[in-house]
Amino acid sequence: MNITLPFPPSVNSLYADGARGKFTRKRPKSKVYVKWRTLAMGELLLQKVKLVPGPVRIRLLYSPPDKRKRGIDNYPKAVLDLLVDAGVILDDEQSLRGFSADWDETRKPGCYITVRQV
Repeated sequence: MNITLPFPPSVNSLYADGARGKFTRKRPKSKVYVKWRTLAMGELLLQKVKLVPGPVRIRLLYSPPDKRKRGIDNYPKAVLDLLVDAGVILDDEQSLRGFSADWDETRKPGCYITVRQV
C-alpha cells in the first residue's frame, strides 16, 4: 500500500512547550502537531487507507519543504503514531517488524509511505 501525507513535524515539536521536562502520563500535543495530524488524517480518509494486517515493514520517503538541514531520525514518530491511531497498522512487536527512512528531494514536499506485508 502506498500513502502520501504532508511533511511531518519533527519529534522536537510534537508536544507543547509547557510539558517539556515534566514526567506526566499525558503530554499535550503542540498546535503544529495537532494541525498536521488533522491534515494527515484527512489525507488517509481521501486515500481510503485500510488496515494492513501484520506483520508489516514500512518505508518512509521524506521530501522536505525547504533546504534546511534536518535529522532524518526526528520524523518517523509522528508518521508511525498516526498510522497506528488511524488503524492502518497495529502497535506491537508482532505487527511492525521494521521501518526505513530516506530523503527524496525530487518529489513535491511530503511524506511518501509504503506499507508491505512480510
